[in-house]
Amino acid sequence: MEKTLRECWDPDEEVLRCFGIEKDWLKRWPRELSGGELQRFCIVRLLSPKTKFLICDEITTMLDVISQAQIWNRLLMLSEERSYGMVIVTHNMELAKRVCTRIIDLREINRR
Repeated sequence: MEKTLRECWDPDEEVLRCFGIEKDWLKRWPRELSGGELQRFCIVRLLSPKTKFLICDEITTMLDVISQAQIWNRLLMLSEERSYGMVIVTHNMELAKRVCTRIIDLREINRR
C-alpha cells in the first residue's frame, strides 16, 4: 500500500492521522484492509497538494453512518484549508443538504 500511495504523492503524518490511517496499514496488501480502511486510503491518495477538484461519486455509501460523517467532516475541513472544490454525486439528499453549498437535483431537471 505504501508504494501505491507514493505513486500519487507522499502524504504527511497530519493527513494520514486526519483520516485515521495507521502506519502499519501501509505495509499491508489491499485485501488485508477492511472496506472502511481501504476507502480512507483511496481518499488520501486523491488529496495531493496539487488537487484542485474532487469528484466524489458515492464515496461513502458502503460505510456505516459514523464513518461517513467522519470522512465528510475531514474532506470539508481540508477543502477549506487547501481551497479545493468538490462535486458530490449522491442519491442521499440529506447528505447533499449537509455538505453542499449548491445542489442540482437531476430528478427536477428530468421532470421538465
